[in-house]
Amino acid sequence: MWVAVLLVIGFALLAALIIEVVFGRSLAWMPSAHHDFLAFYTAAHLTMQGLIAHIYDPLAQTAYQRQVINHPIGAAGYMPYLTPPFVAIMLAPLALFREPLSRVIWLVVNAAIFLSAAVYLLRVALVPRKTLFLAAALIATTFPAYQALVEGQVSILLLAGCVLAFAFYRSKNATWAGVALGVLWLKPQLALVAFAQLLWIRQFKAAWGLVAGGAAVTLICLPLTGLSLNMQYLSFLSSVASDHLQGAGALHPAVAWSGALGLTEGVNGFFVSLLGQKATLPVNALTLVFDAGLIVLFMLSARRLVQNKADPSYIILISVLTALLVDPHLYAQDLVLLVILLPAAVTITRGRMSGILALATLLATTTVDQLTGVHLFTLVAFFLVVLESFRVGLRGRAPDY
Repeated sequence: MWVAVLLVIGFALLAALIIEVVFGRSLAWMPSAHHDFLAFYTAAHLTMQGLIAHIYDPLAQTAYQRQVINHPIGAAGYMPYLTPPFVAIMLAPLALFREPLSRVIWLVVNAAIFLSAAVYLLRVALVPRKTLFLAAALIATTFPAYQALVEGQVSILLLAGCVLAFAFYRSKNATWAGVALGVLWLKPQLALVAFAQLLWIRQFKAAWGLVAGGAAVTLICLPLTGLSLNMQYLSFLSSVASDHLQGAGALHPAVAWSGALGLTEGVNGFFVSLLGQKATLPVNALTLVFDAGLIVLFMLSARRLVQNKADPSYIILISVLTALLVDPHLYAQDLVLLVILLPAAVTITRGRMSGILALATLLATTTVDQLTGVHLFTLVAFFLVVLESFRVGLRGRAPDY
């Protein structure tokens, strides 16, 4: 029965995705339009026009975006480009097509990548062929997948890099696993947390591979981006981080980024939903305390598991959930990264369909959050980290279920 409920919700989201992206019609019951892709398309256009130096310039971005949509969009009136300069080069071919067609092409590419990643992980989890389609449908029609596709975000590229890293890890190639994890530099806060986690569990080859992967792509693209643009990006990131701590436009006009922090799925989003976006001091203080608690739990449990040579499924579960929960910019689309937990979920629950259903249910909590603002995902994920960490700590090894 629960499988049927998840599929009905999922296919409703799939229909909404096709109606909006392919046919260009937004549905009235959606809480907001989805314009994130316009930021990437603008960066692609400026790059193709030889104006890559202006991809972080609000005036240049706004001027072009008004040619595509002739009215203000987003909290700042335009869609800012928040990703590294090398991504603009990678996406530049999208500017060869008009925005509606480009958005459809990007949708098809990302959907193919997502399905390929999900099927690979399901096969690793030894899901039988007869249930493979059902399992893939449960995962592919969750709200984070819908959100990543409808917004045209780069979240699925993050998942692809993590899946590639997982494949290298299974083949005992830690260095290349780290290089593949370099894709996390698309969201630097995730890359930094992953780097620290890898160092803590003594995966030094993977940790330095992560750094090398990001550095290599940056250096390869340096002749086109220039050093100054990369420095501008670092300054821009600093401003975005500062805006987060100051309410992201709730108290006064933001310098670089403004938005609804209450919609984020991390610890900070939970406290913003309780106290309001203007309550910056208590929100920041509570977020710091709970983030620190999660990090300590990870450190204690991960080290214990490594020392006892436990199944890595438990380390993967705790580390991924911790990294996501402490991310101050965790919107629903980035939760597609949870798909990497498919093999771990199957191992931990000791059942293929039960593990898949458990992960699909965790992803489905974001649908409730989107409609109600309850932050069910945040609460469940936090509980899972605490529960698993204490079980590991009490037993000194991976828990038996």
